[in-house]
Amino acid sequence: MRNISTIIIKDKVTASFSNSMQAMLGYLKAHDVHNVFSVNPMLFWPVDFYSNFDVLARGRDGKDRNEYYIENVTEAYYGGKPVALVDYYNTITLNPSSPGPGINPSQIISFGNQLRVYLHPTRETLEKLGFDMKRYTY
Repeated sequence: MRNISTIIIKDKVTASFSNSMQAMLGYLKAHDVHNVFSVNPMLFWPVDFYSNFDVLARGRDGKDRNEYYIENVTEAYYGGKPVALVDYYNTITLNPSSPGPGINPSQIISFGNQLRVYLHPTRETLEKLGFDMKRYTY
């Protein structure tokens, strides 16, 4: 049986989505992170757009949407560049009370109770979260 959290997150939002996104992007850039793995498929486009494509995001599927983004994020990881996991605040994967596999809850950073970041995930963590880490030739 899987370990499934039944925690309901009802924390009050402390900043607008736009302000939370800008704060998160500022944090990522301050840590030299320009490539992120988005746990939620509804988040990778906003990351790309809000950052003016300075921070590229990809989802779990290795052949989803624009291959350029997937390839760049994956190659950044394999090239040893800093990467991060990003997700919405009210989801389970980056919830410090019940984090996903291999995630240290003390290293999860929240922005406006809208978004969360986890820097430097391991390949094992990414794969356990369902990210296709194969290198594809497009």
